[in-house]
Amino acid sequence: MKCVSCLAAQNSACQVWVQLGFNQGGSFSDPPTLTSAILRSKAGNTLQNLYIIKEMTNTNLNRKIYLFLSTIFLMCFLVSSTYAQQNRKIQIVLLGTFHLTPSDQDLYKNKKIDLHSPAKKQEIQEIVNRLAAFNPSQICLEYPMEDQLEMDSIYSAYKIGKYQLADNERDLFGFQAVKKLGLKSPTCINYSLGKFDADTVRNFAMQNSQKNIFDSFQTAAQDFLNEMDDNLEALTLRNFLLYCNTDDALQKNLRLYTKYFAKIGEDSNYVGADLVADWYSTNIHIYTNILRSVKPTDKRILVLFGQGHIPILKHLFENNPDFEVIEVKEILK
Repeated sequence: MKCVSCLAAQNSACQVWVQLGFNQGGSFSDPPTLTSAILRSKAGNTLQNLYIIKEMTNTNLNRKIYLFLSTIFLMCFLVSSTYAQQNRKIQIVLLGTFHLTPSDQDLYKNKKIDLHSPAKKQEIQEIVNRLAAFNPSQICLEYPMEDQLEMDSIYSAYKIGKYQLADNERDLFGFQAVKKLGLKSPTCINYSLGKFDADTVRNFAMQNSQKNIFDSFQTAAQDFLNEMDDNLEALTLRNFLLYCNTDDALQKNLRLYTKYFAKIGEDSNYVGADLVADWYSTNIHIYTNILRSVKPTDKRILVLFGQGHIPILKHLFENNPDFEVIEVKEILK
């Protein structure tokens, strides 16, 4: 006889084996009329099975049997619900942004744009509304994890009107979305190795007959930057973010490391590979900071981070079975 629990839970966590059959007078019979009725119902439809039992109880079964079977199905329902919760994936959106105010730390910088025109203000609000519609329980920003208390203080001041939003993606996208959702504060997840010495790589290339590799890197980087600037000028902010998060744009950024920097060095000198390793290490630490910030109640998480970080973060989360990566186009379209 099939375990009744399997009809509701579809797993082996509840091992209650029942073989029941009753005739019209309420005594046991064979073939088992009640069991056949249950087997004919759809597996997993606990409420339907309980209804069948109740209806048959009214005519054929005594109340004790009804209570016994109801208890079995309730147990199966709870086991099934618990099992589903334990195996639920957290949805995560990894939104690669550009610097609204170009950063002095970047090797190559995009153009600065006017964020105070009525049109741009409306475009920013449109993005904030779409981010909030995803309804994340956490919004993670590019701010040092160890400075969470400082972030909390800044955000608290913003909520009561004592902090004016700066012209950066953290404030204009992140703070406004956090406030719209009524979240306590943004989550800080950034990590820095404290070193990213591209000059050492350049100097080695110039002094060791690898100038052509570094020149090719500079050409590819400048071409990509020009492409971004052209799109930034031609597109709305929402469409520009959609462009930044296409596979093509993400790969153009990542291959600056994997195609060019990784080649620089020779013999026992891995100066280029070391730089690439530092970049990967930085992003793996950021990934770990996100994992550490996850709460048991989280269903959806939004990460706003520099576009260059996204290809590595996306690869890591796509290979973590606890997460489902939601494409940016699904929330900004």
